[in-house]
Amino acid sequence: DRAVWSALAEPDDRVRLAAIQAVSAHPSASAAPRLINLARQEPLDDALRAAALDALVRASRSTETRDLLLEIVEREIRRLRWASRDAAGRAVVTALAALASHWAADPRVTPVLRRAAASRNPGIRLAATEGRT
Repeated sequence: DRAVWSALAEPDDRVRLAAIQAVSAHPSASAAPRLINLARQEPLDDALRAAALDALVRASRSTETRDLLLEIVEREIRRLRWASRDAAGRAVVTALAALASHWAADPRVTPVLRRAAASRNPGIRLAATEGRT
């Protein structure tokens, strides 16, 4: 596990992606804090953030995981305003899909999913209404 934890902190995105894939293949709740830290890093490649979020949801369904997903989605709501058809990033689509799949009944999540389901952006709508396919 130590090698994976170290790899998550590496500056090389290829090394971090390999570590994320290892966590995804063998989910461990002990990886959650490291994945949360990685997913919050700025700047971070959108595909890498999406992979980290996916691995995080596999490893932990904690309130901290839910809160991070909400944070990412709410930041995107402010950025895009979701009134446009502009493409949403992979990370926000991953976050919405996870929220829809695992926290849809949560009172903090329900209004976010409702708002996303009304978006003119088809990717956001699909992620919010169908979750993971």
